[in-house]
Amino acid sequence: MKKRGIVLSVLCILAVLFAAGCGGGGAAGTTGGGAAGTAEPASEPVTIKVACDNVTGGPWDLGFKDFMARVEEKIPGKVNFEYYPDGQLSNNDQRTTIEMIQTGSVHIACFIPAIYEQFDQRFQ
Repeated sequence: MKKRGIVLSVLCILAVLFAAGCGGGGAAGTTGGGAAGTAEPASEPVTIKVACDNVTGGPWDLGFKDFMARVEEKIPGKVNFEYYPDGQLSNNDQRTTIEMIQTGSVHIACFIPAIYEQFDQRFQ
């Protein structure tokens, strides 16, 4: 059991290092070192589409709104959220929302785990 914990810890550390290595390092073909005191060129903010199949004022709706506010507070002007509450994009059909995530037309959504049974029987 102790060996399993060590392996898990090493995997977590590797995942963090991998994620840190995937960060932007400047434009292609540059080393990213740059001269001290020079600012990186302004880039376009990232647009993230958020779909919520829950009712306005529900826990998922409130959670998404809090998440978006915190992101804006931490990195102002870097991310634009397009928020679609009340199942606007999928007519409250969670299967449709998952398919939209698979195609990339929606980036963030929340589901209860039971919805995944429609895609993979191992979730039963």
